[in-house]
Amino acid sequence: MGRASGLGKFDIFWKIQLPAALPTLFTGIRLGVIFAFLILLGVEMMGMSSGNGLGYYIMETQMAGMIPQMWAAIVTLAILTISINLALLQIEKDLTKWKNGF
Repeated sequence: MGRASGLGKFDIFWKIQLPAALPTLFTGIRLGVIFAFLILLGVEMMGMSSGNGLGYYIMETQMAGMIPQMWAAIVTLAILTISINLALLQIEKDLTKWKNGF
């Protein structure tokens, strides 16, 4: 349809193909960011002997028997992860206003 309207390759990409792919791209970005965040946390839990990371703090408080502090760190991690996901959802919503369901 774009070619029939006289659009060039560049315009077809920017006006038709990219907007159509944005929902799928944002799903991949959200999944990638959350998985990267959780993998980073796991690496901190497993491999650090000293440090300031949240994963290290969770392991240290668990080993020291400071259960309330450990759960506070876990809740902080959950809030941080949910906040990142909601921020990415808002960016997706702003960029794909044409998409049904929002």
